[in-house]
Amino acid sequence: MYRFLYAMACSAIVMACGKTATSPVTPPSPPAGNTIYQNLNDSSLFYNQSIVIDLNKDGIADFRFSNVLIQENNAFYLQFKVKPLNSNKLLTVTVDEPFVACMNANETIGITPLTPYEWTVSASALVIKNAGSIWEGPWKNRTDSYLPVQLEKNGALYSGWIRISSSNLYPARIIVHDAAVSTVAGTGITAGSK
Repeated sequence: MYRFLYAMACSAIVMACGKTATSPVTPPSPPAGNTIYQNLNDSSLFYNQSIVIDLNKDGIADFRFSNVLIQENNAFYLQFKVKPLNSNKLLTVTVDEPFVACMNANETIGITPLTPYEWTVSASALVIKNAGSIWEGPWKNRTDSYLPVQLEKNGALYSGWIRISSSNLYPARIIVHDAAVSTVAGTGITAGSK
C-alpha cells in the first residue's frame, strides 16, 4: 500500500514539472461603482505652470503635472512631465529616456505590468517640444488618451487612470480632462471606466 502511495506521489510531481508557463493573468476590473471618479474640467497646463491632482480625494496630492524649459546643444526644449507623489507610481516605457505609457479607452490597467513597461516612482516625460514645432514622445498629438497610474495606500495598490490630451498648437499645452481610481486594492481598472 505504501509503495502504491509513494508511486502516485512521484507521478504527480513528475507531471507537475512538465507543465508549461502561462502568461500573466490580468486582474479583474472592480465591479461598477467601485471607483472614485472626478472631472478635472479640461485643465490646461501651459508653460511655467503646474497641475496637482488628488486622485482618491483624501486631501493628499497624488500626482503633479509640470513643464520645464531645457537648454541643450544651443537649442531650447519644452518638456511636459508628470511626477508621482507619496510613493505613487506611473507606468513607463524607456526609449532613449523614460516616457509615460499611453493607453486607449477600454484597455486594462493591471497591478503587474507587461514587458517592456514598468511601474516607477520617478518623474517621467509625457512629450517634449523643441524650439520649433517638432514634438517627440508617445503623447505627441494625442487626444483623449489614458495615463495609467497606481496609488499606494497603507501598503495596498490601487489602479487608476488620468485622461489627457496634448496640443502642439500655439500655445503648447497638456489638457487634463478627468481621472478615476479603483477603491478595491489589488484589482485592475479599465481605462475610461467611471
